[in-house]
Amino acid sequence: MPWRGSVELARLDAIASGISAGLADALSRRDPVVLVWDDDVAGVLGRHLELDSGITSPVISVDGIELREFDFVDVGTVLEGSGSLPVTIKSLTFPQARPAPSEGRCGAVAPSGAET
Repeated sequence: MPWRGSVELARLDAIASGISAGLADALSRRDPVVLVWDDDVAGVLGRHLELDSGITSPVISVDGIELREFDFVDVGTVLEGSGSLPVTIKSLTFPQARPAPSEGRCGAVAPSGAET
């Protein structure tokens, strides 16, 4: 998610309230909450959700990642020793399909200047 502006308590409370309302069903099942931010706010937001907002689901909050439509986020497990969290972003969009070859051409492309 994009984050613009300063990190203030009122804004942290507002985002926590929105997450609680928007993910009520998932939170009632204690499903993990995965948040991806483009700005350097993951630590403070994740801590606020875990410690101050009453959310009891596991919270994974990462930053420095800019996502686009149809991107898929794969979050690994925390690496022992470094505490790092591997994150892989996969695009689920595909290049536009090429039109089918016209009948009788079998998809072959003639060299420049040759007739088919």
